[in-house]
Amino acid sequence: MTVSVRGSDNSTVQLTLPQKARAADAKAAVEAAIGAAQARQKLIWAGRVLDDGESLSAAGVSDGCCMHLALRPADAPQPSAATPPAAPGAPLQDEDLLLLQAALETELRSLAERAQRRAASQRSMTMREGDAADFWLGLSIGLLLGFLSVACMAQPGMSPRMKLGICLGVMLNMAGGVRRMHGGTGVPRDSGAEW
Repeated sequence: MTVSVRGSDNSTVQLTLPQKARAADAKAAVEAAIGAAQARQKLIWAGRVLDDGESLSAAGVSDGCCMHLALRPADAPQPSAATPPAAPGAPLQDEDLLLLQAALETELRSLAERAQRRAASQRSMTMREGDAADFWLGLSIGLLLGFLSVACMAQPGMSPRMKLGICLGVMLNMAGGVRRMHGGTGVPRDSGAEW
């Protein structure tokens, strides 16, 4: 799978990892790419720091995702394994604030990327412009339907009200088709001009 890792300076590194990669494998790949020691790295995904032994796929990281990277300064003391985690409600330390900020930035970027993908998919679902063949096909279908409606109205046994109903139905159908073509408005999609 290919994932992106974005640093706090907005630089991005693309990593190609095996499907069963762990966070430690991603850290090793980041170290190879930018030279930052694994001990300085904190990988953040979905608002939390990933443990080294944690599987990326189990954490929800998939192909095309973007994780955030927080780097501990090179001269900062390394936390010891014997240091207990902070108690709930304890004041946040500078490193905790940095990680929280990085997690929030990652979530905001993820939301923005999802909104962009959704907008792009909605744009791709809009009506295509068409070509000359589409025009001629539409014209021939319209002529055929018009001929059939005139032929029905020419029948001697039809009442004038039935003929009026057919004409009104054809006109309403045409007006509805034009309205649907332009997204429910009287303005063409690609033009700011009124009709």
